[in-house]
Amino acid sequence: MSVVGKVFRVGAVLGLMGWLAVVAVKYSLYPVSNSGPILVCLVLSCSFLLFCALAIWSFAVVVFIDPGSVEYVLKNLDRNPFIGSQTCPKCGLPKPPRCHHCSKCDRCILFMDHHCDFLGNCLGYRNYKALVLMYFY
Repeated sequence: MSVVGKVFRVGAVLGLMGWLAVVAVKYSLYPVSNSGPILVCLVLSCSFLLFCALAIWSFAVVVFIDPGSVEYVLKNLDRNPFIGSQTCPKCGLPKPPRCHHCSKCDRCILFMDHHCDFLGNCLGYRNYKALVLMYFY
C-alpha cells in the first residue's frame, strides 16, 4: 500500500474516532453535569477523552511502525544474529524461528501473527503491543 493511501486511511479512521469521542462526551456525559456535581462530570469527561486519545495513538503506532521485518533487524545490528538459521525461499534472507514471509508485504516478519487488511500492515514483533493496548483502550 502506498504511503498516501495509508495516510488517507489513518486520517479517516482518526477523524471518525475523534468525532465519536466528542459526540459521546457531549451527549452522554454533558447532560450529567446539569444534574450532578461538576467535578465528577469533569473527571469522567477527561478520563474518557484520555482513553480515546490513547486508543488513537495506539492505532497510529500499529499502522505506521515497522512490524519487525528481518531487514530492519539486520540493518540496525552490526552482526548477523541469525547465523545458522534457515533462509527464506522467497526473499533469501535468514529466517529465524517464528518468522514468516508475508505475501502481501513481500518481506519476512518476526513473530508474525497475520496481515491485517484494515490496518494495511502486518502484526509482528514491534507493533503487537500497540495492538493489544488499542484493544484495551
